Amino acid sequence: MLRPSAYWGFVVLGVASSLLGPALLPILSDFHMSASQSGVLFLASSCGYVLAVLVGGPSGDRWNRGLVLRTGAFVLCAGLALVAIAPVWVLVATSLCVVSIGSGIVDSGSNALMIDIALPEGHAREQSMLHAFFGFGALLGPLLIGGFLAVHMGWRPAYAVDSIAAAVLIVLYVRAPMPGHRAQENKVDIRSMIRLALTPLVLVLGLFLGVYVGVEVLLGDWSAAYLQDIHHLGKVAAATSVSLYWGGLAFGRLLSAYATRWFSGRALLLLTCGFSLAACCVLVFAPNAPVALVALAASGLGYAAIFPLAMAVAGEVFPEVAGSIAGLLIASAAVFGAVIPWSGGVLVQFTNARVALSLSLPSGIIMLAISWMLFRRQAAQVESIETVPALSVD
Repeated sequence: MLRPSAYWGFVVLGVASSLLGPALLPILSDFHMSASQSGVLFLASSCGYVLAVLVGGPSGDRWNRGLVLRTGAFVLCAGLALVAIAPVWVLVATSLCVVSIGSGIVDSGSNALMIDIALPEGHAREQSMLHAFFGFGALLGPLLIGGFLAVHMGWRPAYAVDSIAAAVLIVLYVRAPMPGHRAQENKVDIRSMIRLALTPLVLVLGLFLGVYVGVEVLLGDWSAAYLQDIHHLGKVAAATSVSLYWGGLAFGRLLSAYATRWFSGRALLLLTCGFSLAACCVLVFAPNAPVALVALAASGLGYAAIFPLAMAVAGEVFPEVAGSIAGLLIASAAVFGAVIPWSGGVLVQFTNARVALSLSLPSGIIMLAISWMLFRRQAAQVESIETVPALSVD
């Protein structure tokens, strides 16, 4: 019951995360706002996420993880319902902040659960399976928006549907046998959180995941505008086509869960960073819509394994503070997840969507460099172990 509950939680998270992108232009149109003003929505989501993961992750380590997750699911459910009925722009932004608070708690708590129950050699597979369900949910988000737009019901019913799914999550969390109170030695406080945050590996992973999430959100939120404005797809077709990106993400995470049987997590991380960078190059410079759609799906496939594999690296090194490390890394991701898409919105308004998506290219180079560093560090550790002379008994 524990794994299915976590998996359903990530389906709900995936839907919530992917709704804003295809709904963004209709939301801006309804409230007569410009593309650059969409930064308010990204900022609201980012602030809520940072607050949630910095509080929710350590709270699960210090107190009862089940209680924290149930609280997060309730907040998420309430926020989604508020977005569906918010009558003015300010309330939409406020409700999205509430959604992000609930999402952040569920996100960091579920990641910590998978770290808790994973075998020492199984962190990469557990994380990949969990995040595959995020991809499935994210695939449904654009389809919901596109479907409701096609029947002229607007973007709001999609948020209402996800609110109902979040209500089901509350029931699952109540019934699931969650881990109890943590042992005293695993409790965390502000000082230990600061020390953990300043650890070199945490700083590097925080930058890595921050850049990744920023680009993931950039593509998820602005690719519909790119397809509509640059390649002249209709509003419904452009919104629905974003599901190709999230579908690639879902399939890639399932694929990566099995690929970890033959590749180390860090080797797979390096390969996927290289593939995603190549796919984004094709997407940005695509000469027509068919090439752009194929590249969009390939970008999702390339990005699929990056987040769970990076979380697995953290889980291998810091298993005793799973919630805290998940909270710190996701907080970093949330900050970049607001800055990069907001920058994309500014570029959409003052240049075009192709220029906005080109932000994925320098970001991809940064990720490739960090993944290479992580891979070389692991290789050096293996080499040092293999060169230690064996003890002989005379």
